[in-house]
Amino acid sequence: MVDIYRFDIDTAPYADLARVHDLCFTESWDEDTFEAMLTVYGTFGIALKIDQALQGFVLYRQPFDDTEILTICVHPNAEKKGNGSLLVQHMLQHLKKPGKCFLEVSPKNIDAVKLYEKFKFTTMNTRKDYYEKGLDAYVMMREI
Repeated sequence: MVDIYRFDIDTAPYADLARVHDLCFTESWDEDTFEAMLTVYGTFGIALKIDQALQGFVLYRQPFDDTEILTICVHPNAEKKGNGSLLVQHMLQHLKKPGKCFLEVSPKNIDAVKLYEKFKFTTMNTRKDYYEKGLDAYVMMREI
């Protein structure tokens, strides 16, 4: 059974978020980091559970008109099955205000870049040395 739902500081599955994030990124966030991020006004997440186990999520901030995707990840066992698309689609549906949506992504993460392009994100510029080990990041944006 697939369950997709919005969460906030009061309903976030902190341990599961940290566990899945750790599987997806070398620079992963712990439970305290997720809690600190969710205390910031306008920060929410969309979680994807399959058979009651967290398989992916997107964390985003929309304090006013513009939105920033802070992180998105899908459990390695749930990749290549359309789950990233489900998360982005549901997040975009929850955005209530018109404006722009921004994110940063490694140019080496080709699958993620293609996912964002599918949802009409375009590359605005490149941030040099954005990630650890001197890796750059694309700054991508789309109108909401």
